[in-house]
Amino acid sequence: VLNRGMRHEWHSLFFAFVRVAKAWQIQTESGTAVAAFTNGWRAFSRLDFDVAVPELRRSSNEDPRCGLCMWAVAVALGPRPYESTSSALQRLPAAFDASEAALVLIAAEDDIAGTKERNKQLAEALTVRYTDNSAEYSIQRRSLERLWGKRMSDVAVNFPSDPDVQAVAAYALVQQCDPMWMSLWTRHPVGDAAQQQALPLLHNALDVNPTHGLALNLYLWLQAGGTALARSEPGAPVMQFHAGAALLQAEDWRGAEASFVAAASAGRPLHPLVYLEALVDMYRRTGQRSQAVKYSVALVEMAKASSLGPPAGSASTSSTLGNPLERYTVHVALTKLLFGDHREVLRLADPGSDMPYAQACWNYARGMALISTGPQELAGTALAGCQQAVAEIKRTPARGYGRFPAAAVAAVYCGILGVMVSRLAKPSDPYDVRKLRGLVHDSDAVDWDLPMPWYLSPRVFLGAAMLRAGDGVGAKEVFETDLRIYPSGWALFGYAQACASLGEDCGAKMRFANAWKDADVNLRTPVTVDFGHSARSRAARFLQKSGWELVVVVVALVAIPSALFIWWNGRLAYLSKMRRGEIDSDEDSDSSSTADVELSQRLIPGKNI
Repeated sequence: VLNRGMRHEWHSLFFAFVRVAKAWQIQTESGTAVAAFTNGWRAFSRLDFDVAVPELRRSSNEDPRCGLCMWAVAVALGPRPYESTSSALQRLPAAFDASEAALVLIAAEDDIAGTKERNKQLAEALTVRYTDNSAEYSIQRRSLERLWGKRMSDVAVNFPSDPDVQAVAAYALVQQCDPMWMSLWTRHPVGDAAQQQALPLLHNALDVNPTHGLALNLYLWLQAGGTALARSEPGAPVMQFHAGAALLQAEDWRGAEASFVAAASAGRPLHPLVYLEALVDMYRRTGQRSQAVKYSVALVEMAKASSLGPPAGSASTSSTLGNPLERYTVHVALTKLLFGDHREVLRLADPGSDMPYAQACWNYARGMALISTGPQELAGTALAGCQQAVAEIKRTPARGYGRFPAAAVAAVYCGILGVMVSRLAKPSDPYDVRKLRGLVHDSDAVDWDLPMPWYLSPRVFLGAAMLRAGDGVGAKEVFETDLRIYPSGWALFGYAQACASLGEDCGAKMRFANAWKDADVNLRTPVTVDFGHSARSRAARFLQKSGWELVVVVVALVAIPSALFIWWNGRLAYLSKMRRGEIDSDEDSDSSSTADVELSQRLIPGKNI
């Protein structure tokens, strides 16, 4: 099955009940401890730590002499995928104590099942993962994870036919990098090296036990970005979230939406803001304006609540998310800008100088809207405000943006606005492709992330400019690259246009139709919306008008047809009276005309007037 690749029949393997306790051969006479260990390790195998830790602790409490039970507790308490160091530090004392206790307990056990040497090496390897010094651990976390991975690799060499050892060694290697980037290993050399070491270990484990839970989950996560795992394990929100990332990369848009909705519904263990932002990102990529705006507003409301403290049941993620309100409040302006709601953008209030990143994005969105709707001379003021906000971000790098690259993202936005403003003096000139290339280069320096840090990939702006300049070959290459990194309907539209300009059939039209099947807007270019070609698009354009404009339009739509109807009925009544002789043609000669007579003869036959 491995040689044939990922198939749907794989999903059924996740529902097989593996005899976990028997495979590990834990030394305990407590049936309750065995059951708790089995349930806990199954949950750990699918990275559901909220279930794994209590169950494994229960197994250890049921039999305090069980060394392997304590070792499993220590492993599960360690750093988790996509977790900040500050969150991991909260469990560090317990993890350190459990690892030390496991080493003592295993040393005191009798070698009844012939597994004492294996268990001893597992416990010794784990002791290097933790330290009792929180400050030291904060600095050396990655180094300690790499050291644990190296020690576990050595243990795996000593026990090549033990699938549990092989799988745990692979898990230790996978922990060296953030699984958020698993679907783009080639952009992260450290992660790629870990993958190259982990995959052979997983193959070894699956050769011995094709239904090994941890090995299967890690293998499918590495090979398919977590897609198959999340579909078969709906109770694991982290896996649902990562599945959404993989499905986006595979352009399975509805599958990605379902995964993100499932993760957001559970709301753990990541911060709910991350899940909600992922939904906004997905709706923007697929042209679903109403949904994107709706969830952008909800995201801001949740950010306002989160700025008062983390939601109940969620881990503290301040070091990862930074200031929630400042980071997420920009989504409303950027989403409305993306879908061409420029008047709505201009009505948004300035977030204030105390939130420089939000202010930079607000100025960017305002400047782009002014270029479209006018007065265009004010766009330069917006550009200056954007640049000033970026300078403020760089002056205070410790503002608490977490891992989010606020300065780099805002600087790229200012650069794009600068290209647009510089063209206002000569609108017929092409866009500055050289400068846009530089901005794309700057954006590539920002780590890949999901949700992506951009409301629209900067590479799409470059591709659109190249299309406008007639460089179809260059535009095609740019869009192809963007679709490998941040696939979207916008990039697919540009890719289709580039292929059409070259007279090629690259299958982009079908891919775009798939991405845009739920959209409520049409596109004119890869970066602008066309409101004139569909009823839903015209309705979207109509609804974005201000109040007095709506009144004028409605009055005109009612008054003009009514006036025409009244005039036409009056003419018909006049001609009917002439036909019946009620109006004397001599007396009314001044008011009637030859045209009226001719018209009455055509409309009222039977009498010669």
